Amino acid sequence: MTSTDATLNGTNGPADATGHSFWVSTATFSTASPSIPIGVYSTPDLGFIAANAGFSASLSSITTTGVPTNLPAVTPDTTYYWYPGEIKNFTTDAAANPVTQFTVTFNSEGGNTVDPITGVTSGAMVTLPTAPTRDGYTFNGWFTSAIDGTEFTASTPVTADITVYAQWTAVLGLGPQVRAPYLTLTGTPTTVTADTSGIVATGTRSIASDGDILNLRDSQSTLS
Repeated sequence: MTSTDATLNGTNGPADATGHSFWVSTATFSTASPSIPIGVYSTPDLGFIAANAGFSASLSSITTTGVPTNLPAVTPDTTYYWYPGEIKNFTTDAAANPVTQFTVTFNSEGGNTVDPITGVTSGAMVTLPTAPTRDGYTFNGWFTSAIDGTEFTASTPVTADITVYAQWTAVLGLGPQVRAPYLTLTGTPTTVTADTSGIVATGTRSIASDGDILNLRDSQSTLS
């Protein structure tokens, strides 16, 4: 017996017979009438059955070949009453608990894209993907929040859909490198122009006859 089917078994009497069938209902019924009662469904005539021979039919067959109409679809945890010989009953099995599956989504927070892991059975753990990368940062791990939160590891059971976030530490360095300005000195005093790729500073400088700079006086600076 399952949640959606069962096998009905009978045994013929001491003489050959025809006209046997199984009657089925979801409520008890009377067998006093030779005709099929209201609310009862029957298999078609099972044909010739030898003396003392067994005969059978599936419950689900009456949902497609029922007489006078088809039995409604068999449902789990439902009691069915059946005949011949005497009215008996049985209950189909309860429905199996569906397998619950979840998805782990990875937000790399500025790193390269990481594909989600789908179809994770409730309570199972996952193999973490290759750690993402991000220029100028070191990957610290996956966490339940972009800031703080609890670390999500290969030992963390998955019990619901979850998004985990990459956390990073900036790598300290010398910063961007700046090209030293090229200075052109002319005359006494001289105007000095420093080209630093977008920053232009102009000021007055005093130089000796041999070209050494003697002092640097603030003048003015402009940004362009």
